[in-house]
Amino acid sequence: MTVLTCDQSTIRTDALKRAENVCALEKAHFTTIRRRTLETLLHSPFALSAYGVQAQMKEDGVNLKAPTIYRALHFLTAMGFAHRIESLNAFIACTCGDHPGHLPGFSICRQCGLVTEMALSESLHRSLELSGHGFHVERTVFEIIGLCETCLQSEKE
Repeated sequence: MTVLTCDQSTIRTDALKRAENVCALEKAHFTTIRRRTLETLLHSPFALSAYGVQAQMKEDGVNLKAPTIYRALHFLTAMGFAHRIESLNAFIACTCGDHPGHLPGFSICRQCGLVTEMALSESLHRSLELSGHGFHVERTVFEIIGLCETCLQSEKE
């Protein structure tokens, strides 16, 4: 299996610029609330539930109701700026913007909750579709649960 790694050094800036550019091209409204929601996700190494986003924003002085956060998260996932982590019922910012239309995969640390996105290779995507034996794949969720390097190291000590 080939995994494409994403450059982590400029994630926040690139993700915000990408969102602005895509919204301008698509004539979609990148409102202040949507932007703040994406910024909140970008600043967290952990997946956040809608209530987690709400709590973080409240700490930053922005008090929004949960339905407003859910609408912003729906927009961000629909536009490809964020992903829903199914097993956690939470969201992370997309960090692989340089791979449009990519099949995302996620490694999730069962101890600390760190979530890392990876863009899975095109060949893996094709093999998943072909393995359906007549089954039409509408959506693929690829989540790997284990231990991150830090937690693995602390378990060894």
